[in-house]
Amino acid sequence: MTTASFAGYSNKWRIEVSERARNDGILLFRFTPKGEDDFQIEVPIAEGISENSVAHQIRSTFRKHLSRDKFTVEVDDGEDVLVKRKRGSPVFDLDILEDTVKGTRINLDKE
Repeated sequence: MTTASFAGYSNKWRIEVSERARNDGILLFRFTPKGEDDFQIEVPIAEGISENSVAHQIRSTFRKHLSRDKFTVEVDDGEDVLVKRKRGSPVFDLDILEDTVKGTRINLDKE
């Protein structure tokens, strides 16, 4: 299990995905809107899917958990996911709490 520390709030985060998944696993994210309770988003990943498919799975799962009135989630360059707040919505922090997917690397960048 990998635990990330508090990275700070931002209005936009990029989730960079590299490499194919070598096993079934999960990516467990912590989403913390400023001034609100944090919550977890668990993304199931299937063995053998490409980095682009991992990015699409992250996007689809985040869209199920985040209010479309407050946030947008989109795939960028095929293998990156952008999570952005909409005007008037809180800035937010994003961490990876757990990553059990072998082969696939996830990098989080504030933008």
